[in-house]
Amino acid sequence: MGQEDLRLTVHSPWVKCKSLHGSVSVTTKYLQIEDHSAMAATVNPDLAHSRAQATFDPLQLTHYLYGGPEKVKRKRFIQNMAIKVYKEEGCQDFTDMTRDEAYTEALHKITVIYKKLAELGIQRDSTDVYFFREPILPFDGYPFAIHSVGRATVAQQGSESQCVKWLPLFDSFQVTGTYGQTELGHDMSGIVTDYSGCAKNIKLTIMTCFIIGSAACPCLHLVL
Repeated sequence: MGQEDLRLTVHSPWVKCKSLHGSVSVTTKYLQIEDHSAMAATVNPDLAHSRAQATFDPLQLTHYLYGGPEKVKRKRFIQNMAIKVYKEEGCQDFTDMTRDEAYTEALHKITVIYKKLAELGIQRDSTDVYFFREPILPFDGYPFAIHSVGRATVAQQGSESQCVKWLPLFDSFQVTGTYGQTELGHDMSGIVTDYSGCAKNIKLTIMTCFIIGSAACPCLHLVL
């Protein structure tokens, strides 16, 4: 980022969507877990039968993949907590939902996740984040996924003063944004993309640029 201030462009608000603007700051405390409970008291009989057919011990493989028994216990504790939050917050399954309904519910779920992580003091670079999210919203294409991409762009490419100014806004969701990706490295040329901001009567033309999904819904800022 060559300029001192980030160039953030407001996209047109023609897509109906809800946006998260609450205070969701991460605290300095860290969740300490003493009780490592099991993920579930019972196992589906069909699943138990399939596991019994394996020529190896699935539990040993699980311990290997996650770095040992203690980390597996911690993962299960975190996910048990997430399942409890799922029920308490009235989260719903996506089955039979329309696209708009599923988007709204996904927005609800990711809002619940971010707020709870902030309450628990779980840091954004901790694997506990993924463990907690998996039972509630177990796929990558959730709302604000690209918001994290926009934040990472600022954190990794912004100047010190830019980071001081913009990262707190990203972290508190006062700014929701993504980044503009040029397509020059993909042997594409001659592409012209127009972006208009109806609220401020802004029109911007960008040469050879590609905006990753969900711009304007929910990401309202673009990092160029």
